[in-house]
Amino acid sequence: MTNTDGKEYATKQELQETKQELLDKIDTRVSKEDFQREIKQLDGSIEILANQVGKKTLEFKALRGEMTGLRGEMNDRFGEMNEKFNTVINAIDGLSGQISDRHTEKAAGEHTFRRHENRLDEHENRIEELERKAG
Repeated sequence: MTNTDGKEYATKQELQETKQELLDKIDTRVSKEDFQREIKQLDGSIEILANQVGKKTLEFKALRGEMTGLRGEMNDRFGEMNEKFNTVINAIDGLSGQISDRHTEKAAGEHTFRRHENRLDEHENRIEELERKAG
C-alpha cells in the first residue's frame, strides 16, 4: 500500500501473516534434557571465559611488575642524572663566582691606578710650580 507521501506501508493482513510466520519458526517448547544440555554448554563457555580472564589477569600482573621495575630503574637513572647535573651546575656557579671576583678585582685595581695616577699628576704639577719659583 502506498500513502500520499510516496512511502510503502504494510497492510494489517501482511503484518498478521508475518507475525504468524515468525511464531511458527519459534519453537517455544524445550525439553528438560535440551535445557540442561544448553546450560552445560553455557557453563563450559563461562568456564573457558573465566580461564581466559584469569590468564589475562596474570599477564597484567606480570606487566605491572615489569613496569614497576622499569619505573624504579628510571628513578635511579634520573637520580644519577640529577647528581651529575648538580655537579655541573655547582662547577658553573663556582666559575661564575670566580669571574665576578675577577671583575671586582679588576675594577678595584683600575680605581687604585687612577687614584695613584691623579696623585702623580698632582705631584708633577707641584714640582713644576716649585721649579718655576726656584728658577
